Amino acid sequence: MNYITNLFKLYAGNGVLMCLYLAAWGIIAVLEKKKENQTAFAFSAWYLPLVIVNPLVGMILERLNMLPERIVRIYWLLPVFFLIAYGGALLVQGAEQRFRMGTLAAAVIVMGLVFAGNPIVTRENFVKAENIYKLPDGVIQIVDMINEDAGSGGGERRAAMPLGLSTYARQYDGTLPMLYGRYPEDDKATEVYEMMQWPSVPVGQVRERAKEEGCRYLVLDETKEWTDMPGEDLLEFVGSYGSYCLYRLN
Repeated sequence: MNYITNLFKLYAGNGVLMCLYLAAWGIIAVLEKKKENQTAFAFSAWYLPLVIVNPLVGMILERLNMLPERIVRIYWLLPVFFLIAYGGALLVQGAEQRFRMGTLAAAVIVMGLVFAGNPIVTRENFVKAENIYKLPDGVIQIVDMINEDAGSGGGERRAAMPLGLSTYARQYDGTLPMLYGRYPEDDKATEVYEMMQWPSVPVGQVRERAKEEGCRYLVLDETKEWTDMPGEDLLEFVGSYGSYCLYRLN
C-alpha cells in the first residue's frame, strides 16, 4: 500500500489538483444531460482507479523494482485537465442561463485556478546560465577531468556520479559511459545509486559495487558524510570542483 500512496503523493502534490478533478467529475455527472458527453469526459477512465489504487498492482510493481518516479506517469491517463475545463464550462453556462452571471462565474473560476496553481516563472526555475552549454559548471569540470585523466592513461572512462551530476553528464559529453543516467537500470546500479544518496555514504561499498560494474571513476559529494574510506591504492584522488571530488578506481 505504501507504493500506491507514494505514487499518489508524487502526482497529487498538495492535493488541490485531485480535489478539482473530483469536483469537476461530480459537476459533469450531475449537470451534463447528454450521456455521450458524460461518457466522454466523466466515465471514459472509470477503469483506471482499479489500477491506480489497487494494492495488488502496487505490490507487483514494487517487486519488479519499478521506480515510482516512472510509474507515476500512469496518472497521465486520467483526463484531469479536460475534466476540470469542461466542468468549469458547465458551471459558467449554468450561471449565465439562470442568473445572467456567466462572466462573473468565469472570472471567479479562472482566479481560483490561478491561486490554486503553482507559478512556473520563478527565480528558482529560471536562473542565469553559468556557461554557454547551459549546464552546471561542476558537470563540465568533472567530465573534463575524467576525459583528461583517461586520455593520458588510455583507460576506461565509465563513471558513477551523484544525482546532481549524472542527470547532466551525458548532455555535455554523449560518449561518456555511465553506470546510470537519470535513473539506474539494473540491481547493481540501483545499489550504487541509492547508497550515494544516503546522508552517510559507505564509500568502500560504493567503490566495490561500482568496480564490479566496470566503473573506472567515482564522484563523491563532500556535502555528505563519508565512511569506510578505502586507501589510495584502491581509490586515488584525481581532482575536485566545488563539493564534488573525482576518484580513480585502481
